[in-house]
Amino acid sequence: MMKTFGFLFLFLSTLTGNIFSQSSAHFKVWHTTEMTDSCEAHYLFVMSDGYFTKTRYRTDNGGFIQTKGGKYEMMGDSIRFYYEFDSFDKMKASAISTYYYKENGDQLSLRSAKKSRTLKRYDQQTSTPLTGTYLFSGRKEKGEITRRNTDQPRKTMKILTGNRFHWIAYNTETGEFFGTGGGSYSAINGKYSENIEFFSRNNARVGATLTFDFDKQGGDWHHSGLSSAGEPIYEIWSMRKK
Repeated sequence: MMKTFGFLFLFLSTLTGNIFSQSSAHFKVWHTTEMTDSCEAHYLFVMSDGYFTKTRYRTDNGGFIQTKGGKYEMMGDSIRFYYEFDSFDKMKASAISTYYYKENGDQLSLRSAKKSRTLKRYDQQTSTPLTGTYLFSGRKEKGEITRRNTDQPRKTMKILTGNRFHWIAYNTETGEFFGTGGGSYSAINGKYSENIEFFSRNNARVGATLTFDFDKQGGDWHHSGLSSAGEPIYEIWSMRKK
């Protein structure tokens, strides 16, 4: 009897833990516009179950301005950011900051001692087969798959929420930033399409739509088609775990 009760308690505890984990997951994009020194800019705050990005790009032509991000931790009515990259200043790539955090419907308030922002929910409030946080983990060339160690400092991270994507290439040890891009996406019936709204390496690609085939294999996302440069690609992305 005691063994049965112990097993039942363990099962219910595990089930409750899974439910809590799923219900507490954040996959959201918040948005506002703001004036910079010379132009109006989009400001996007992306959250993906423990990872985040903050990005600014021009509203008139999609010109990239800045991105920064890393990991976050919810602490009651506050959120703490642990930065892994900052395209403005690599010396800030290991910074930590804490903000008051309050959601109210489709509004979000972020406030620290130095600044405050009110943002509005910007993405589709559902999920797709690809919603999650990924690290680039391999590619197929000439029929052979080569894997990459995702624990190494040089990372390419890609975050997908309900219908928004953002990728960033950076180095967690040196703080170096290599490039970024993002916009909206869809993932339906094995077809993945990206609509590029900003791209730090080539602003001429803003407005382009790229379509790929995708296949989920366990925690891996297999992705094939033509790159933004028109070259054939076959990439593998793995769910980020740490």
